[in-house]
Amino acid sequence: MHGGHHFPPVGGSWMIALIVVLIVALVGVILWLIHRRTILSNGLTPRERKELPWQQREVLSMLRQQDGPMLQNEIVDLLPGDLEDFAEVFKAMEDKALIYRQWNADKSSYVVTAHG
Repeated sequence: MHGGHHFPPVGGSWMIALIVVLIVALVGVILWLIHRRTILSNGLTPRERKELPWQQREVLSMLRQQDGPMLQNEIVDLLPGDLEDFAEVFKAMEDKALIYRQWNADKSSYVVTAHG
C-alpha cells in the first residue's frame, strides 16, 4: 500500500484555458493591426479599394491623408486630368455621401471634405 497524498497534475485545465485565451488575444491583435495598416496605408478600406472607380479612390484617399478639407482646385491639380474631367466624379461622390462640398467665394472653389 502506498501512503501519501494524491496531488492533481501540475498545469491543469486552468493552464490550458489561459493558453487558449492568450492565443485568441494574440490572433485578435494581429488581425486588428493588419486591418489598421490596410486602412492607414492610403486611407481607404478594402471595400472602397475594390468598389470605387480609380478617380473616386484617388480623391477620397487624398482627402483622408490630408486629414482635413481641401480646395477642389488643389485636388484636381494633383491628379491627371482637368476640372471638366472631374466634375462628374465629385458629383457622384457627393451623391454617395463620400464627400461634402461647400462653395468658397473668396477662393472661387469648392471646399471638399471627406465623410467618415
